[in-house]
Amino acid sequence: MCAVDRWIGGGEIYGEAKSHLRFAPLVVRTLSAHDSSAVVQAWLTGVNPELRDRVPLRLMRENKIDVVAPAILSAVRAYLSDK
Repeated sequence: MCAVDRWIGGGEIYGEAKSHLRFAPLVVRTLSAHDSSAVVQAWLTGVNPELRDRVPLRLMRENKIDVVAPAILSAVRAYLSDK
């Protein structure tokens, strides 16, 4: 069972999962305020030049959030400033 399933089921989440489950919605809400859900999904799953051609969701999944969050938020700001 993954952390999201435990969380939805009312169970406790632990470790890095708690930070991930707080950070990802922040990114999604910020992008969703300016774009459709399809564009948000594409932004999260596509390579991003601001992140040295890495995929935002993969960075979140494979790294500690406190390490990658500043770069991801910077990429969000750069994307939104181009709008």
